Amino acid sequence: MPFLGELAALGTAACWASGSLLFTIAARRTDALALNQTRITLAAIVLAVLTLFTHGVNWAPQAETRHLVLLLVSGWFGLTLGDWAYFGSFVDLGPRIATLLMALGPPMTALLALAVLDEPLGSLALAGMALTLGGVV
Repeated sequence: MPFLGELAALGTAACWASGSLLFTIAARRTDALALNQTRITLAAIVLAVLTLFTHGVNWAPQAETRHLVLLLVSGWFGLTLGDWAYFGSFVDLGPRIATLLMALGPPMTALLALAVLDEPLGSLALAGMALTLGGVV
């Protein structure tokens, strides 16, 4: 099918935009914490049911306990604290500015990796970031 990638990109952008608008409306009606608690609870239930049906009770037989704890802590920080702040930014800044600031995550991560981990950025990576940021701006 011609232009399948382009159609997928446009569909993804439409989903992100409509999701941001809907989350803004919901966060303004309740608050960011209540919205995030509801979303996380519903997502956890759906994920648990799907995992049970697709993989059974023993869904990660090779995983060590410390790996599961790291997964749990990572999910808690990312999905609970990070999304709570994100939904709060929808209320405080509006969906347009909040989404624009979210788009700065990957280039900021790359710059931090350069400064903290001494990971160099190639010219292709820099050109890609410049192109993406130019499109966002």
